[in-house]
Amino acid sequence: MISGSARVVRVRIKVLALQAWAYDLQGLEAEALEVLEQALVLGCPGGFVRTFAELPPLLKMVAELRRRRKEQKVPDDKVDAYLQAILVAMSPAPAQAVSTKELMRQEGLDPLTERELQILHLLEKGLTNREIASELVVTPGTVKLHTKHVYRKLSVNNRQMAVTLARALGLLAAN
Repeated sequence: MISGSARVVRVRIKVLALQAWAYDLQGLEAEALEVLEQALVLGCPGGFVRTFAELPPLLKMVAELRRRRKEQKVPDDKVDAYLQAILVAMSPAPAQAVSTKELMRQEGLDPLTERELQILHLLEKGLTNREIASELVVTPGTVKLHTKHVYRKLSVNNRQMAVTLARALGLLAAN
C-alpha cells in the first residue's frame, strides 16, 4: 500500500512529466528538459521508476537528458543510476538480439572484466565480501575493489542496482 505523501509525490512527478511532454510536442526542447529534470529530482529519492516508465513518449527526452549529463560530466551517481534504471524500464524489448557488449556500448557503459563478471555473479547469489573472497581465494579488500569497479562501470551505487541492471543488460540470467 502506498502512503499518502508518496501518492502526492507520484502525482506531482506525473504532472511535471506530462508538462515536459507538452513542451516537447511544441518544439520547446530546453523547457521540456528543464521540467523533466525537476520531475527526476523529485522522483529520485523515492525511486519512482514506474511513474516515468508508464509514459513511453518521454523515452527520447530521458535519453537526451542522460546524454547531456554525461557530456557535461555532472557528478551525481545517484541521479545517473536513477536515469539508467528509468531508461531500462522504458526501453522496449529489442526486436532482434544485440550482443551484450554492443548493448553496453550503446548505454555508454564500460565493459566488465572476467573477474568483475565473476564478482557480479556472486553478488547476485547474495554473498558477502568475505564469502566472495573465500570462494575466489582473494582478500575481502580485493573483492571490495572489484565491486567498486563494477558499480562505477555500471553507473550504480549498490549491489541490488548492479544485479538488476546486469540482468537487464543480459550479463546475468533473469530470474
